[in-house]
Amino acid sequence: MNDERTSPPPGTRFAGVRHDVRNALNVIIGSLRLLETAPLTPQQQKHLGMCRDAANRIAAAVTSMGDQYEDPQEALTAGAELRALADVSFLSKPFERSTLLRTVQAAGGSGKSLRLLAADDVPEVGWLLEALLANSRCSVEIVPDGAAAVARAEAGGFDVILLDLDMPVMDGREAARRIRERERSQGLAPVPIIIVSGHDLSPAAGTHEDPSDDQVRSDPEVAPLIPAFLENRRADSGRLRALIDAGDWPAVQSMGHKMKGTGRGYGFARISEIGRALEDAGREQNTGHARAASDALAAYLDRVHG
Repeated sequence: MNDERTSPPPGTRFAGVRHDVRNALNVIIGSLRLLETAPLTPQQQKHLGMCRDAANRIAAAVTSMGDQYEDPQEALTAGAELRALADVSFLSKPFERSTLLRTVQAAGGSGKSLRLLAADDVPEVGWLLEALLANSRCSVEIVPDGAAAVARAEAGGFDVILLDLDMPVMDGREAARRIRERERSQGLAPVPIIIVSGHDLSPAAGTHEDPSDDQVRSDPEVAPLIPAFLENRRADSGRLRALIDAGDWPAVQSMGHKMKGTGRGYGFARISEIGRALEDAGREQNTGHARAASDALAAYLDRVHG
């Protein structure tokens, strides 16, 4: 008799393994951090350090597994699924203060104070959100992944939830599903969710042009953060050529994606433009384009100061 059961597609199985590894790794790292606060003997400290190094190597390996939304069709599928959920809107990275406030107020209501929950695994995005919302009627709590967002959302009291699409442990799509499932099971009204992503999640999203000049257009609230942002980009620039020479395309693509998503928000549209080029070069494994983008980043950073 033929067995009519079918195995999940390889990409689905791979995504499940990655998700399980990240969940387990999150538990290990959390436990190590707790152990670091306890009094330990020198031998225990040595073993703790060995475990920490091993966890960091696993984390790097998981990161190199790549981005499940690098396929444009997968991003469109995610967008369609998210739009089918109740009260979901979208915010494209990179974003500026005016766009952020407009999107948040459209979701949660204008003319009133809003309590926001935001999940993003890139610390600089969290800093940016806090800075851009500092002088508004919004307060924001930042968590590092979708699983943490689901847990905090269950506590209630938030007017709007912002979820990055690409996150370790649990991505924004799964987090949105779980939040809506819990609300339905408990008979609760849906809290507005904003999906934040550098991917095009709509068939009509198209592409947009980024200015290629060197003019910096930053909000005053962001100004104190600019020196640290530029220092981090210079560190990225120093690592980039080695990653390209080693053919570590997932790392190149990931670095480009993060630059694309943060540059404009800090006032550096050129960095977002270069980030987009790096992301594309990493996806296509195009050494020439990647090196050109790396050179452009280094040259640009030599010209700007912060």
